[in-house]
Amino acid sequence: KINRISDETNPIEKLIVNINNSLECLLREIRYITGEPLKSKIPSKFRELIPLLNNERTLRLNVERLRSISMKYNYLIEHMNSEERFLFEPKLNKIDQVINLGLNEITWKSLNLSDYIEQSYGLINLDAAKALDIVQNNLLSIKQIAFNWSIIQADIFIYNQLFTFKQALEKHKNVQSMFNEKLIIDGHRIHALVDNIAKVVAVSSASPSWLNYLDYLNSLILNGIKATSLITLKNML
Repeated sequence: KINRISDETNPIEKLIVNINNSLECLLREIRYITGEPLKSKIPSKFRELIPLLNNERTLRLNVERLRSISMKYNYLIEHMNSEERFLFEPKLNKIDQVINLGLNEITWKSLNLSDYIEQSYGLINLDAAKALDIVQNNLLSIKQIAFNWSIIQADIFIYNQLFTFKQALEKHKNVQSMFNEKLIIDGHRIHALVDNIAKVVAVSSASPSWLNYLDYLNSLILNGIKATSLITLKNML
């Protein structure tokens, strides 16, 4: 079974697997007390744990897989910004349904525990976590592309260098042509990255969450263009 925990320093609730050293110690004691040569009787609430002892390897495997799932879930929740959280809302809603099962219904004795683990692992580790990784890497690439515009020579203003009017026009034409070509190439790269994001998050292109995320991306791109313009204006001084 899994539990949610939170603390005063971090309001985000985390998932933990509710098996610890005390429980493992209790299971060992039950095995010792109920086995040869003692074969002692124990209260019913402890007898219910005996089936777990009959397949300890499976229990440990389930514990480790649930811990892996919990770690991925906690990473998702902690490392999503508000735009990503809105974008991933359909996936998160499905995940929350599964998590609630683990919080309220699934126990170590549940017959469908293995199926529950497989479903959780698929939704969290294989789907949402990998999708977030792709989204964040693509976002980083888009930010880098936009930033690089501000470090290329997009004007003809060079300190202590004078041009005739004709030379200035010709140089401006060449610089502008090169910069426009760069923007076109980078624009295609950005579109490819955005298309890949849309593919992995699997949301409708008309959904509010996707439109909101596009606005977020557009603001990053505009910031890159703004930075380039400001540097050009500075070079004019």
